[in-house]
Amino acid sequence: MEKQFLKPQSSKTPEIHFNASTGQLHLTGKSIPENAYEFYKSLFDWLTIYIQAPAAYTEMIFRLSYFNSSSTEFILQFIKEMDKLHAFGKDVKVIWVYDEEDEDMEEVGRDFQQMVSVDVELRQSGNFKL
Repeated sequence: MEKQFLKPQSSKTPEIHFNASTGQLHLTGKSIPENAYEFYKSLFDWLTIYIQAPAAYTEMIFRLSYFNSSSTEFILQFIKEMDKLHAFGKDVKVIWVYDEEDEDMEEVGRDFQQMVSVDVELRQSGNFKL
């Protein structure tokens, strides 16, 4: 397994920086790819391998300004994978960062909180630094 999974941000896809050594998993930007399955498949494959031997602490950070409905399925699946790690007794946190004026993104984060048992922490972007 590659120690890092990196994809640069584009006008339609988020920057992805997953680091197996540090357990830091970041998605930042917009997620409106033409084909969400094609875009996220390699990332999901990497994450599936990572979960077999994760870092001592895993922190998945979503800092998305917008995403389409086809991306929602993958975002939720990534959070559910973190939920699996949590269920196995691993130290895991999901951080959902949203703009303080974006009530819709805050509400989506709250919806995700209710779907899993892993800690999904909501943070306003003004109070959060990577």
